[in-house]
Amino acid sequence: MKEAEKKIRTPVQSRSKEKKDRIIRVAYDLFNEEGYNAVSIRKIAKAAEVSIGTIYSYFQDKRDVYIATVALYGHDMYDNFSSVIENKKFSAENVEEMVYAIIIKFKEIIQSHYNFHLDSVVLSLTDEKIREALAAQEHEIANSVSTLFVQLMGDKIEVQDYEVSTFIVHKAIEDIVQHILFYKVDLPEELVFRELALMVSRYLEKKSPS
Repeated sequence: MKEAEKKIRTPVQSRSKEKKDRIIRVAYDLFNEEGYNAVSIRKIAKAAEVSIGTIYSYFQDKRDVYIATVALYGHDMYDNFSSVIENKKFSAENVEEMVYAIIIKFKEIIQSHYNFHLDSVVLSLTDEKIREALAAQEHEIANSVSTLFVQLMGDKIEVQDYEVSTFIVHKAIEDIVQHILFYKVDLPEELVFRELALMVSRYLEKKSPS
C-alpha cells in the first residue's frame, strides 16, 4: 500500500490539473447517471478520453475517485443554496418562507443527483473513508449555508448555540427530505415540507418577551 501511495502524484502544470479536473467531472457525471457500482475505472477513462494508467497516476482506485467527486458535489450544492438565499425573491421578512425555499432547493438537488446522493448515503454506512469525506463535506456546506442564512436573517433569529442549531436544522431538513424521496412516504409532500418549514422557523425565530 505504501508503495502504491508513492506513485500517486499531484498535478503541477496547468495541463495536468485540467486533465485531473476533467476526470473528476466526468466521474461525477457517471456516478450520478449510473450509480457507483455500475461505474468502473475503465468506463471513467473512456469517457474522460484518458488512459487507465493516467487515472491511476492521480487516484488509488475508484473509491479515491469517488471521494474526489464528493467535493465537487458539495461545491455544486453550496452554489445552489447560496443562489436561493441571496435571491431577492425571498426577502428577509419571513423566516418560514426562507426555510421553505431551502427545503425545496434541497429536494431539487437530490432529485437531480438522485443516484449520487443515494449512493452517498449507502456508502457512508459501509466505507469508513467515504464516510469521513462525506461527513467533512457535509459539515463544511452546512456551516457555509448557515453563515449565509444568519447574515440575511440574523436580526430575526435567536439560538443559544449556532453550531448546535446548524446541526439540528440541517439534520431535520436532510432526514425528512431524504425519507420522502427515497422511501416514497404516503403523505402529501407539500404539507410535510410546509410543516417542516414552520417547525424549523419557530425553533429559530426570536421569542417574544413573556
